[in-house]
Amino acid sequence: MATCGTTKSTSLPPLYADWIEDLLGGTTPQETLATCSDCAMVQRAGEHKDEQQVFFNPELKCCTYMPDLANFLVGNILRDSSPEIAEGRASVERRLEAKVAVTPLAICKPSHYTLLYDQSASGFGRSRALLCPHYMNDGGRCGIWRYRNGVCSTWFCKHDRGEADFRFWRGALESLLGAIERELARWCVLELGYCGTALERLLDLKEDGSIAEGQLEGTVKPGVYRELWGKWNGKERQFYE
Repeated sequence: MATCGTTKSTSLPPLYADWIEDLLGGTTPQETLATCSDCAMVQRAGEHKDEQQVFFNPELKCCTYMPDLANFLVGNILRDSSPEIAEGRASVERRLEAKVAVTPLAICKPSHYTLLYDQSASGFGRSRALLCPHYMNDGGRCGIWRYRNGVCSTWFCKHDRGEADFRFWRGALESLLGAIERELARWCVLELGYCGTALERLLDLKEDGSIAEGQLEGTVKPGVYRELWGKWNGKERQFYE
């Protein structure tokens, strides 16, 4: 979240930056206080901690969140053959191969992860159980940085202009990017010819807070999965690409 491997957080992912800068007629605010290479939320040597302060685990930082990746983001990641994203691409491929919470709309966070995250308010930034699967241990960087979603793109631990920047990033822009992701993902599904039972099953997907059968064991029900993917079953990678 902030900028991995740099000292300033000044930009959105390239795709989103083009959209938003065109919309705003200028660049987004700089957030120089939020850094990944020297995390502002990690306790410094000799720094006193009182009962009100919260510090992150330096090996986890704010990457204790698993993003939903809209279908067009997954496709961009899989099509990017550059060496610097090789590990990140492999992490997405592992989620794809596992099939858990893999849908034509997005590769989503599994329902059991959502339940754990929602009930672990004190775990953010501190619990390894919440670590993002796209977090790279070599220096603590995001493996899919160029294609991160709207939530990760707009989250900063500190803001240069305080409440004003918080409202811009976490309020207005996060909501806008979330709406774009949802609608563009649906458009992609329709463009690729989804119809009939597969489309009905997809449109009926609901997050009711329950854990889907098999997800605790990292499995899915084959029949339900086949029905969801329709003619693209077995060709999920090609679909995303």
